[in-house]
Amino acid sequence: MENNRKNLVWGVVLVLLGITFLGNNLHWFDISFRSVARFWPLVLILAGVNKIISKNGSGTGSLTALLLAFAIPLAIFSSVSHKIDRVKDDFAEGFSDGFEGNKDEKGNRDYDEESESSSNNTKQSYMIDMKTAIAEASLDFGGGAGKFKLQESTSNLFDATTNLTQGSYTMSHDEKNNAIELKMKGKSNSKNDKNNINFDLSNDFENHVDMKLNTTPVWKLKFGVGAGGADLDLSNFKVKELQLEAGAAEAEIKLGDKLERTDVKISTGVSSVKIQVPTGVGCQIKIDGALNSKDFDGFEKIKSGFYQTTGFDKASKKIVLDVDSGLSSLEVKRY
Repeated sequence: MENNRKNLVWGVVLVLLGITFLGNNLHWFDISFRSVARFWPLVLILAGVNKIISKNGSGTGSLTALLLAFAIPLAIFSSVSHKIDRVKDDFAEGFSDGFEGNKDEKGNRDYDEESESSSNNTKQSYMIDMKTAIAEASLDFGGGAGKFKLQESTSNLFDATTNLTQGSYTMSHDEKNNAIELKMKGKSNSKNDKNNINFDLSNDFENHVDMKLNTTPVWKLKFGVGAGGADLDLSNFKVKELQLEAGAAEAEIKLGDKLERTDVKISTGVSSVKIQVPTGVGCQIKIDGALNSKDFDGFEKIKSGFYQTTGFDKASKKIVLDVDSGLSSLEVKRY
């Protein structure tokens, strides 16, 4: 009798699960399992109630065990989803803290901007002239979620074009003597909802930003990337400092040998980062945090979390990588 009851419980559960998954796949109804997972404590409540009303040795005991078996993975899934959302929300702040740009007495912006909107996309273009007096320049870019590319040079100081399905960008710059600071930040379209950007990658969400820099100044670069990807070919630029903050993203970076020393600081959450460095430059890698995988081509392990290329100390040009990583993969190759 007890075995029959257990078989009945398992049979009913399997039939219900089968109908649920089949209906979801055939679009009879739509189920958000992330939303369902939020209610995992209810499974514990049901298991407790079942335990109270059940008799020792009855078939309902197997139902309690089954409910507990469901509760554990649902709790884990809910916790992980919540942490991923927090990472994305942190980077979504970039879409609400944009700069409106400096204006002169007549209200004119201090950069050239063109904007074009359609029912599905917003296209923007920015251009800042290059002045011969500018020797040093910095760029602080807050991208949120999307695909970001910097691969080409320009005769201007800075060029950028955007093609956005959500949000928009604003820009400002501050010029002092022979130095200039650029800031390009994303923001949501809603003034009341700073987290209006939808990070559900299953939806039709695709933001693209293409940037170009002038090769003359010495650059300090900072990129904030939430979810998406970054493709940064910096081999032709004089990069003194590079800072990359990535949430759940894929980043490819190619560095050059235009300066005696380049300092690179990378902070990642759940990301994949691939870096190329010239063979003629000494390179050092310092790692803090856990990496799922690492691939350092041509490096010697000096000690735990510390790697160098042969002859680093005597190299005339150096690239120093400082990596603070969560659950990510890091690949450094020589070219």
